[in-house]
Amino acid sequence: MKPSDPQAMARLGDRIASLATAINAATQKLSAMIRRFDEAEGWRDDGQPSCAQWLSWKTGMSLSTAYEHVRVARRLGQLPQLDEAFAAGQLSYCKVRAISRVADEQTEGKLVEGAVQMSGSELELHCRGLRIKQQAFGEREAERYVRLRSLGDGTVKLEAVLSADEAEVVERALRQARRQQADDTTDSSAEECGEPDRRQQHEQRDRQRADALVQVARGFLSGGSDGAPATGGDRTELLVHLRATGGGDAEPSCSATLHDSGNWLSREAFERLSCDCSMTVVTAGPGGELLDVSRSRRTIPPAIRRALLVRDGCCAFPGCSNRLYLDAHHLQHWSRGGDTKLDNLTLLCTRHHRLVHADGWLIQRNQLGAVRFIAPDGRVIERAPTQPRANEPAARKRRARSRDTSKCPARPAPASSGNHAARRLPPARAGAQP
Repeated sequence: MKPSDPQAMARLGDRIASLATAINAATQKLSAMIRRFDEAEGWRDDGQPSCAQWLSWKTGMSLSTAYEHVRVARRLGQLPQLDEAFAAGQLSYCKVRAISRVADEQTEGKLVEGAVQMSGSELELHCRGLRIKQQAFGEREAERYVRLRSLGDGTVKLEAVLSADEAEVVERALRQARRQQADDTTDSSAEECGEPDRRQQHEQRDRQRADALVQVARGFLSGGSDGAPATGGDRTELLVHLRATGGGDAEPSCSATLHDSGNWLSREAFERLSCDCSMTVVTAGPGGELLDVSRSRRTIPPAIRRALLVRDGCCAFPGCSNRLYLDAHHLQHWSRGGDTKLDNLTLLCTRHHRLVHADGWLIQRNQLGAVRFIAPDGRVIERAPTQPRANEPAARKRRARSRDTSKCPARPAPASSGNHAARRLPPARAGAQP
C-alpha cells in the first residue's frame, strides 16, 4: 500500500466533514417535508394506511426505519431549538433521534448545547440514562413493546414489555388456556415419572405457557368458531331480500342484510363481503308474503384458497405486507360474470379490500399474471416506485451549459504584442502565398 500524502488526506477529511454537514441539513429538510406530508395525510391518495408505510413503499427504506423517520419528524415540530441546530448541520440525525426521545420544553436547550460537545455514542448513553430516570420517577410513560426475533434454528424469540395490569390480563389468559390444555397430561406424566424436581417443574411450566400462548392466538384468529380459517373463510353470512314490485315484467327490488345482526348493507359492502361468504336469498311477494328461500355458497374452495396463499403470500396492494386477515377478492365480481378461479382472484387485507370497493379503485391483471392498481384519479400505483437519480438536476444543468457554449461564436484571437513571446503557428498549407 502506497504511503498517503498527509495534506491530501487532510483535505479529503475536510471534504467528508463538509459533506456530512450538508447531509445533516438535507435530512432536516427531509424531516420537514415528511411532517408536512403527514399532517396533510397525503399518503391516503396512494392507498397507504399511514405515512410510515407510504414512506417505506415510496422510498424503499425498511418499515422500521420509516416509522422512526416519521416519529423524529413529528418531534422536530415540537422542539424548535433541536430543529434549528439540525437545519444548521450542527447535529447528525443519530444525535437528533436520541434527543427527540427524551427532550421537552425545559430540557431541550441544555441537551442541544451538550450534544455539540459529545460524540454520537456518548450522547446515546446519556439520553438512555435520562430515559431510565424519567421512567423510574414516572415523568415519562414506560416503553411498551412486543418484539419477535428469529434465532436461526427454526425458533423465534418473543419478548414483551407491558404495564402491570396488561401483563395480568395476559397471564390470566395463559392460565386459563393451560387449564383447558394440560389437566389430564400433567396427572399422567406425574404418575409415570414420579415427583419432578424444581427445575423440571419450571421447564414444564414454561413449555405449557408456550403451548397456551399459541392456543390463545389460534383461538383469536379463528374468531372462536371451530375450523374457521384466519384468512377470509366462511366468516360472514348474507341475507338477501328479493321483493317483487308487482309491475309485471319489472325486476324485483333487491336488498341485503347481515344474517346475525340484521344490519342493512350498502352496495359496496355487499360486493366486498360477497367475494367470499354464504348467502341466503329470500324471495317475497308484493305484499311481503314469503315465496321462496334458497341458500347459495360463494366461498372460495379450499384448494383455490391454498393456491392463492402460495402465489400471493400477502396483501397484493403496493407497499402492503400484511399476512393476516386476508380476503380473496374477485377482480371481476361474480355478480358481473366473474369466475371464482385463480386468475380472477387476488389477496387483499381487510383495509385495502374495503378501499378497493368503497373508493372505486381498479385492479387489472396483465398477460404475465401481475396485477396493477389504478387509483380513482387514474394514476397507476407502482409496486416499487422508480427512484429518481440523485444528480439528475445537476446533470441537466451541465448539459444545458455545454449546449449553450457550443452555440457561442469563437472568441477572436488576442492582438499580438512585441512584448509577448512568439506563438507556435500552424504549418502553412501547400500552395499558400507568403
